[in-house]
Amino acid sequence: MHPTVDGYSPNALLRQPASAAPTQPVAAQPVASEGTPQATADAYAAWQEAQQAVDTAPPYHYTAAAGQAAMYREAFEAAVMAEIGAAPPFVGPVPAGTSQLDIAARPLLERYEGNPAAIEIVNRATEELALLQPLSQRPDVQALLSDAASQSNAEAVMRTLSEGLGELSEEDRLYLTTSPELATLIREQVEPWVAEPYDGMEGEDLQGSGAVWASNESSSRLQTLTDGLPPDLAYAVVQGNLDTIVNIAQLRPQYLGNPVAGQGGDSFANIADAVGALGDTPEGNALRTDIATMFTANGVDRGQGVPLATVLGLSVQNGASPGLALEIISQLSTGGAGEVETAELATEHLVQAGEAIAESITGDLENYQSMLEELGALLASHEGLPPEATNAAVENWLEGQDSEWQAQFEQLEGSIIDKATQLRELMAGVSGLPEELASQATGPLQDLFNDESVLNAVNLAASRDRSFLTGPEADAMMALADPARAGAAGAETLRQIGNHAIQQEVSLIFGDLEHGSPASVATARSQLEALGHRVSGLYGSDAEAYRAAINSLDEFASLPANASAAAVEDAATRLNNTLGGIEGFGADTVAGGLLRSLGVAAGVLALNKYASLAIDEGGVHNQIATLGAAAGLGSAAIALLERPGAVDMAGLGALDDARGRLGPLGAANWGRALGVFSAVGDFAYMANALSRDEPLEAGLHGLAGAGTVVLAGASGPAGWLIGGTMIVASMVGQANWASFKEAEQAHGASVSFLVAAGLEPDVAEILANTGQSEGFEAVNAVPLVFDLATTSGVPGTAQRLTPEEAIAALNELSGDPEALADLQLHVTELRLANQHTLLPGYN
Repeated sequence: MHPTVDGYSPNALLRQPASAAPTQPVAAQPVASEGTPQATADAYAAWQEAQQAVDTAPPYHYTAAAGQAAMYREAFEAAVMAEIGAAPPFVGPVPAGTSQLDIAARPLLERYEGNPAAIEIVNRATEELALLQPLSQRPDVQALLSDAASQSNAEAVMRTLSEGLGELSEEDRLYLTTSPELATLIREQVEPWVAEPYDGMEGEDLQGSGAVWASNESSSRLQTLTDGLPPDLAYAVVQGNLDTIVNIAQLRPQYLGNPVAGQGGDSFANIADAVGALGDTPEGNALRTDIATMFTANGVDRGQGVPLATVLGLSVQNGASPGLALEIISQLSTGGAGEVETAELATEHLVQAGEAIAESITGDLENYQSMLEELGALLASHEGLPPEATNAAVENWLEGQDSEWQAQFEQLEGSIIDKATQLRELMAGVSGLPEELASQATGPLQDLFNDESVLNAVNLAASRDRSFLTGPEADAMMALADPARAGAAGAETLRQIGNHAIQQEVSLIFGDLEHGSPASVATARSQLEALGHRVSGLYGSDAEAYRAAINSLDEFASLPANASAAAVEDAATRLNNTLGGIEGFGADTVAGGLLRSLGVAAGVLALNKYASLAIDEGGVHNQIATLGAAAGLGSAAIALLERPGAVDMAGLGALDDARGRLGPLGAANWGRALGVFSAVGDFAYMANALSRDEPLEAGLHGLAGAGTVVLAGASGPAGWLIGGTMIVASMVGQANWASFKEAEQAHGASVSFLVAAGLEPDVAEILANTGQSEGFEAVNAVPLVFDLATTSGVPGTAQRLTPEEAIAALNELSGDPEALADLQLHVTELRLANQHTLLPGYN
């Protein structure tokens, strides 16, 4: 409902408590003026007293007491709405994303912060009042609609709406995307353009080859309009063009996308993409079901079953979202014999489409490796530099790549991630089809998911999107894991994917947890137990140990609200002891380090979620250091957790409810503390190196055998940004200097890398790779020099040096011929002493 009458007051539509008072009231009726804090306090007291009566009522009085408590709860909610509605407008600067209603509700959130049920009522009341505000009280929405309406064509209208939507408050956005004003705008300025190709066509004209052009053109226009739209806005566009979709659905399947020249086009694929833009929302799924019914309502005509199955498969193979095809198959499976046969054939085509997508991912990964070959060689041969130095060198290398390279890399990585996302939906959807269809596809789907290229793509996608492995689709996909099918390298990638899945789900569980609420604690514990079962298939024979380890995190679920630092530290100590008793989860193991890090993140969140004062970065670092030590983490893991993390977890929509319950201050603290969970996401790549408690030094650390690498950097993300695209480079490959055509080219690249890292040019000339592939000169000097520096320094010193100190000491030699000669002798001796590292099979 969207009232548009000027002068509307929220109080006019407040729900009133039932007029009939209880026969024997358990609390005095409110006497304070409506809309005042006292009236709300009286209603709250009455509700609490009524709730106490429920808790102590004998069985034969329980129903009556519960009914009275519900009535007083409604009275409290009405009082809350009245107080918020009566609050005077706030004068002063308003934080971005904060509305006047949020400010009006803040005193109530603070007043009842110890009662989760009351907080829930306050938040719900705020949401209801926000929706009841008319357009005349929403200047930002009015301005956006006016701007969009002034555009000259449908594409510009939707582009304007899409760009402006993100600037609206949450309640304004919800109003706009479900408003009659938007529906009118789409009906008048968007729908006519989409429908235009069908002008003058009706009846049987819509079914044959004569309608192919109109179908292709209209569907293409709709796909163009919805491409890149958020689901809520895409819903409004698709909903406003259902008449045109009905026309497209009447076209015979042989013309919807049949590859035979001249007989079809991309109609179905375009519609499938538009429907895919609806996302995985209840409203979007319902609309998708309705659209699928348009294609299946009249069954499958004789001779059209094979064309339809072909069209469904080809649309997915060519990049369309599989959601609509899956819904059509599901509906066909409940029809007659012909429809069921078509559904079975279409299921086979979808699996084949997935296999074709996997093949294309293999090609993308080969190109990905090729683009990073030089960087991989530089990193592999310069391990040992401090993180700041390596990050500077990497940034310099990236800046040296032209804009075409950077655009190509971003496009390539985006393509791999898009295909992983498409396969996730496809594999989950086929697994969720009726049993008679899903069972025939189980084996092929398991082969598909456990394919090495698919696993690498999923792993890359999980590193970029910290919600990629959450939700029903991800669960269904991970259920296909089979280490035996994946092989040795694939089995290790499955473990990495499992690490990501644990981190992502645990962050959601603890982000949504209300400490001190028995119901919320019970939910968190059950979610942790369920998580252990969902990811167990990724770990092969270690499945049971992982389930037990994940359950051990309930130490932090059991903490009270506003837990003391000592209580949280005790929980970290108990976690360390529990994990130490599970085989494979000691403090010096990858798995043990990951679970301990998650415990630290949960502890930091518990300390700060309910804080009454703002926390700063230093405060969080101190908490991490204390809890990390209690949990048994080494210094390198603690240092990684002190970084902000590669991805901002606070932006995850799945955690909006938790943010809303905490108020502005709590939300700010919550977001900062939640960043520790993001750092744990980086841990999934750093695990092996950190488990050995090595310093956070630059270099490549193998996580899955040959070719799986990552850079550790103490000051920034575990990777580098190229136009917003982070290189974690798990597919860099085993690049080496022999791949370069000339040794001089390799030597020059190495010198440039070292100079960018902070070394003086004459020092860099000595330390740089020679570019040779044979003999002692082929040995990489940088890792040897910096490793030896940690125990006996560099020429001119006789003390242990950190990597940073080693760079400074080496630069002291610059310009001194005698000192540089000593350095050259030192490097040569190290290379000679380590020639054996070049032997085949040496690790």
